[in-house]
Amino acid sequence: MGNTSLKGKDYQAASKYGQIFLQSDKQLYHPGETVTGKIHLNIVEPFPGTKLCLKFTGKQRVYFVRKILSGNESINYLEDEAKNFITQIADVHTWTNEVTVGQYTIPFSFLLPPSLPTSFNQSGKGFRAHIIYKMEAFLQPTIEALPKLKHKQPFIIRDSLPLEEPQSILKDEAYPVFGGCLGCYKKGAISIKVNFDKNIYAPGDILKADSEVDNTLNQLKCDRIVLSLTQKITLNVKGGAPWNHWIQIKQQEFLGMQAGAPVEKLSVEFAIPLPNQTLTNVTKTAPLKLDLIFQEDDKKSLGYVCSSDDISSVYLLEVECFMDSDPLNKIRAEHPINILYPEPEADPEHEDEEAIAPKDWKPQVMDTCVVSFSYPPPFGASFNSSNIVKNSMVGSRSMIGSRILNPNADPNTTRNSLISPRAILPI
Repeated sequence: MGNTSLKGKDYQAASKYGQIFLQSDKQLYHPGETVTGKIHLNIVEPFPGTKLCLKFTGKQRVYFVRKILSGNESINYLEDEAKNFITQIADVHTWTNEVTVGQYTIPFSFLLPPSLPTSFNQSGKGFRAHIIYKMEAFLQPTIEALPKLKHKQPFIIRDSLPLEEPQSILKDEAYPVFGGCLGCYKKGAISIKVNFDKNIYAPGDILKADSEVDNTLNQLKCDRIVLSLTQKITLNVKGGAPWNHWIQIKQQEFLGMQAGAPVEKLSVEFAIPLPNQTLTNVTKTAPLKLDLIFQEDDKKSLGYVCSSDDISSVYLLEVECFMDSDPLNKIRAEHPINILYPEPEADPEHEDEEAIAPKDWKPQVMDTCVVSFSYPPPFGASFNSSNIVKNSMVGSRSMIGSRILNPNADPNTTRNSLISPRAILPI
């Protein structure tokens, strides 16, 4: 049934009134897609409130170590910034005076903005960053001291797969070369051409690329040429300069070229790496000691391709030409690689979970509530319409199914049970 959070602060005070369970129809959605699911309520005591609400949040956090020069010393400074870029709440159902004792199933749907950044979670030497999405269903109490009866479920946002067939792609650029005292004099140009065998790759694919390096118009010799499969991470915080970090996944080194040498043809094959599958279970706190963040393994937690205002992850084929025996004088050509990811066959972090219905589960099933959130810019004013389409109660009928609520499942072997003390506790 997906990755669900079943406990949280002050849950015991609210759980005496019953249980609430939020279940989306799937775990992964694409920008612009409609999210669908159900909210199940088992109310055993009248709940002092009238509104059932649905909350949708998108959160991100970046922290990284920036090196600052102070005199002759280099000081490590930790940049840490978190923000909620989407927080939307809407009423799903309203009772007259209180939530009456009974069993309820309320289907819901809402439309995602077409420009949402993809889910992301990665840590490496000197940085951590994540983008996570969650839904939360809750009963809002009218008594101030009483916590909400609530249940959260994280889900994943990922770009859609393209419709077009992969085709080979050619990239050709010329780069000026400088040398002499302090590198002030232009010494010509070097041309770098890269031909990819196709324009779209999936994890596990073999990228095949041919590179042509032309040093004809360059007065400096090229000592060596390095082709690398690299991930480039760019992080931003408010008021600060972008922070860039390159992770070399694979590389192959070739001999250099003399000044004025003609075209050198180089070929490489690199496997596209499998990304980090942990997209909803993130580390929310910064390390207490800065040196701990430098102990992270860059290649252990490779992230997905991502593009947001503050987090960018792109995979590149880099061609580096080291010039004239000067390690600081190099030409770097970065060629982005398009990587698209198939949908997971199952929740990569948890086994498929199944909720067990309480005894004699016969809920009143509401009409589907179509929620229309008012998304803020830049996610699109076209979504700002009426807040909600009201639903009404229909006849009492069962919505029990093998993936939703299974009264015959064994509570000793099934992970989540609406009648199990560990499962009915909302967060």
